[in-house]
Amino acid sequence: MEILYTEEMSAQDKLWNEEKEILPLMNGLQWQIITKFLKGGNKENLHFNVYVDGSESIVDVYTDENIAKDGQINNAISCGNCKSLIKTIKQLAK
Repeated sequence: MEILYTEEMSAQDKLWNEEKEILPLMNGLQWQIITKFLKGGNKENLHFNVYVDGSESIVDVYTDENIAKDGQINNAISCGNCKSLIKTIKQLAK
């Protein structure tokens, strides 16, 4: 399943580069990306922890469910914007 990088995502990523993203919107877009991936039938391959750290919405992507449950950040790929999240999903999804 193709996850499209939309104009809205691009606009938020540009704001993210300047540390001016709209936090609820960025978080919603990240959830939209994750939901699209999971609805594509990819439920066991990747695992996600989404959280707000200060003024940034972060998605940690894991390839192991147990490590994800433990929240071991050193074993995750952290994504703060839409483009990096889509790229990470495409690289890790099998």
